[in-house]
Amino acid sequence: MLNASAARGVAIGRRGIRWHARLVRVFVSSDGLMAGHGGRLIAALRRAGVEVDHSPLNPDFGPDPRWDSWYARGCRAALEWADVAVPVVDRLWDSTWMAHEADEATRLAAEGRLVVRVWQPEPVRVARGMRRYLANPLPADLDAAVRALTE
Repeated sequence: MLNASAARGVAIGRRGIRWHARLVRVFVSSDGLMAGHGGRLIAALRRAGVEVDHSPLNPDFGPDPRWDSWYARGCRAALEWADVAVPVVDRLWDSTWMAHEADEATRLAAEGRLVVRVWQPEPVRVARGMRRYLANPLPADLDAAVRALTE
């Protein structure tokens, strides 16, 4: 089964995502970049040779210049660069910031411009309003999730 992303070098079949003739680009949506699951996923993807971009740093941990335009245009631009968006659903995920990123990714996916794969590395309660973003899950195990994105 192929989708509209095939024009960008992406095919989705029964066994997962297939990439054609170039490295995959992944946007990791996470508030846990410093000491959380998002940071672990980013490191593992980079070790596997994947190009990775990610959410801005939480202002509680330091400045990130992307915040100046993140909601107006930065988030969408980062997602348009990517082939796959991976929202990391963990205890930090339930915020308007994460909802904004998931909503932008879902819109681009509906246009066939992006694939969204959700990584939920541990069971967490997800607010009712955020549950609509939980389709297309990756395996909970980190190594298995990376394999699903790269093989």
